[in-house]
Amino acid sequence: MCSSVRTWRRSSNRQGKSQRSMPVIRCWQWRVNRTAMILKGPCSLDILLLLYKRQPRRRTRMQSTAICHDVQEHRLHITSRVDWFFQQFTIGKLAHRCGFTKAKGVPPAVLLSCLFSLPFHRLNLYRYFAPQDTPAFGKDAVYEFMRSSRYSWRRFLLLLAARVCSMLQDLTSEERETVLILDDSTLQRPRSKKVELLARVFDHTQNSFLKGYRLLSLCWSDGATLAPLDFALLSSAKEKNRYQGVTKLLDSRTCGARRRKEAICKATELIGPMLKRALTAGVQARYLLMDSWFGMPAIISHAREHIHVICMVKRTPKVLYGSRANA
Repeated sequence: MCSSVRTWRRSSNRQGKSQRSMPVIRCWQWRVNRTAMILKGPCSLDILLLLYKRQPRRRTRMQSTAICHDVQEHRLHITSRVDWFFQQFTIGKLAHRCGFTKAKGVPPAVLLSCLFSLPFHRLNLYRYFAPQDTPAFGKDAVYEFMRSSRYSWRRFLLLLAARVCSMLQDLTSEERETVLILDDSTLQRPRSKKVELLARVFDHTQNSFLKGYRLLSLCWSDGATLAPLDFALLSSAKEKNRYQGVTKLLDSRTCGARRRKEAICKATELIGPMLKRALTAGVQARYLLMDSWFGMPAIISHAREHIHVICMVKRTPKVLYGSRANA
């Protein structure tokens, strides 16, 4: 190691205080053989010693075995909790009611349990199907299960959310108000080119057009918990604003074909059916909350047929409210 020592003088301030000198070691190259780390450039000796002390130590075989044992216990705990959730809310029966059936192979409930537990294990499908952790079924079964257009994911989400909301209402005070929340957001796909039904949509928060989709979602809330009930992924109702059309020819009776027809409708046409499905499923709420983007008289009157509405109305010269209308 080559280094040069020189004296560095620093004046504390301009008031004429005493000047003092301190040695600084200037290192142009520092190598640590144990960690194969090279630091280039000037740095102080204290920093180098601190880096040297913080070198990671090698784990012994006993420590590695203990860590693997803890990981296995954590995975078993998550699996047991997921199984309890599936049994408590009868996920298998709900999936069967929503058309999740197979003629042969792995049952849909097992595939649902696998997909449901992946985020808790902090794994993706690629890591889950690694050679050392090969499950009892292949990845093709999972991909075909997710790509199927016959399964009604919308109804499955609604039925499951209705059971969760009923459980939460038993734990909530009667004085707390329960509401439905309707909102839309933008899903940007700026680099996509050949995605099905990709469109040029308007984002009213940024007041500009973006490439992507609009997500219309309906949620239930009691002020402390939020549960999603229904959603609709929308393209543009105008054909000139769509970059791509429908690329898959599906049977018009399947759920996938209905979703594609729904994607090219206006968002205001879907509010009534979404509210009707949620209330018919047994979800209890007193009010519907919306922002000013939906605060038009036609939308409010249409939603009022199902539930009371609370929203901020738009300020526009074409629509008059209250005393302004009488004047």
